[in-house]
Amino acid sequence: MVQDATAFGVPLAVDKTEGPVTELSFLGLTLDTVAMECKLPENKLEDLKGAVKRECQLKNLQLRELQSLLVGSFSEIGANGGSRRAPVAEGIVADASQAAEELINASMVAGTWGAYAAAWKQWEEWLVRLGGAEEDWDMMLLLFIGHCRELGWSVSKLNMCMAGLAFGFKRRGMRDLTKVFLVKLAFRGWRRGNSIQDDRRPVSFGLLVDLRGVLESVCSSNWERRLFRAAFSLAFFGALRLGELVSTAKPGGVLLEDVDLYEYRVEFRLRRSKTVRKGKGLMIRLFAIAGCAVCPVLCLREYLSFRGRGFGPLLIHENSMFLSRFQFLSVFRKGLKKLGMEVEGFSSHSFQIGEATEATIRGLGEDLIKKIGHWESRRFHSYMRLGL
Repeated sequence: MVQDATAFGVPLAVDKTEGPVTELSFLGLTLDTVAMECKLPENKLEDLKGAVKRECQLKNLQLRELQSLLVGSFSEIGANGGSRRAPVAEGIVADASQAAEELINASMVAGTWGAYAAAWKQWEEWLVRLGGAEEDWDMMLLLFIGHCRELGWSVSKLNMCMAGLAFGFKRRGMRDLTKVFLVKLAFRGWRRGNSIQDDRRPVSFGLLVDLRGVLESVCSSNWERRLFRAAFSLAFFGALRLGELVSTAKPGGVLLEDVDLYEYRVEFRLRRSKTVRKGKGLMIRLFAIAGCAVCPVLCLREYLSFRGRGFGPLLIHENSMFLSRFQFLSVFRKGLKKLGMEVEGFSSHSFQIGEATEATIRGLGEDLIKKIGHWESRRFHSYMRLGL
């Protein structure tokens, strides 16, 4: 071979030639022409494993060091030119994949994930039922909307379904058919033709003051009176959904350990909220109102003089049982009847609706009102009762 190369004027270093053999080392890699493999020698593979083990014991790792480990972990090249990760790299990729999946799952609450999955399942069943090819999906979605209309779906149910489909298309890297022009027109037409007037009545500031007065005769003890004064005041001034404030089937709502009471303000954290992602929480700050009998700071301070400090649900009865949603609404309705008012039309949202209305009447800007009620959209406009 050396003589043939020399004849063509190509000089070769004899000490660097080897062969003919079926396996040799080249640039630190072992080339095997029988197994059709390119792999790291065992000694280098052991060195790499040792390096990975050492790095895993460190508290931090620079990007270039991690990249070096990853590149070294791609140790075998198959006969077809594709790559196969070494076990070390497989572990790194698996851990990173699991972490990424956890982050994606944390982006929405479990209920939303369930609703989106149900919407996509309905869509797949519809496609199977009609046997539509992918190029016909625009029309299939239009027909699906028409079918849902015939079934008597509400606007809110269709809203959730369309949101689920939009998410499903994007997650799969597909074209979002919910943004197709005719689909958007059909959806808009449905909403315009099915707009329902929200007739839930608000708790105005004046009504809140009146409710405070009748609690003297509605509640059986000083503890209970102070409990419901605080509950009603926090619900109104915090524009809280009832599920954010009180317990439901189990202890929850605002927790005492999340409340900080100062001279002129109270701060508390909502661990769970309809508009807040799980784990993030939301801080609520309410300020004292001089000379106001339903001031949230005053009402809470009076209640805590009985409640004391500790842990668990903020709002509890004298027997340490938590205040439930049912009990809140029951005393609220008794108070309305005591005032000679019709109970019909008042609901758990009445305090939140009342705060949005009062804030609008007092000329607060849209951004501030959204912040008070922790609304992410302009939905609070549907809560305004300016004519009442």
